Amino acid sequence: MPPCPEKPKLHFRSAGPGDSARILRWSNEPSTRRASFSSHQITEEEHAQWFKKRLADEDSRLYVAESAQGQHVGLVRFVRSAPEHAEVGIVLDPAFRGKGLGGPLLQGGIERMRADWGPLEILADIKPENAGSLRLFEKAGFVRVGESEYAGQPCVRYVLSP
Repeated sequence: MPPCPEKPKLHFRSAGPGDSARILRWSNEPSTRRASFSSHQITEEEHAQWFKKRLADEDSRLYVAESAQGQHVGLVRFVRSAPEHAEVGIVLDPAFRGKGLGGPLLQGGIERMRADWGPLEILADIKPENAGSLRLFEKAGFVRVGESEYAGQPCVRYVLSP
């Protein structure tokens, strides 16, 4: 039996001003826009305001994942919406999709966030038609707790306990 391939090891660092253009490019990729609750293309001005606010907000964490070779793989975003829980969102560079990196991206981001903030409950709202994300979060141990609404659209809510 052949050995199981190892999942790539990702390194996580806090996003900085130099990551803005890359994150905007990832965010405006067509399949990312379809999976988002707001499907319009994000303007540079909108993104610059959002990014500056997120970097300055103590209740926000943006982690850029890099491969062992220094390639930028994706972003994991957390917003602490209450002292006991945070909301999560991820975006994977389109060049790295389909390579088994979604799980390591999500898991590594969670580990990094919990190292910063402690064992918070993590919430994820996902569009019902986003089958790939639904599977990803279930494989990561998130539990489906029901349907809800996010930004005026139906969503499936998942929770990961500390």
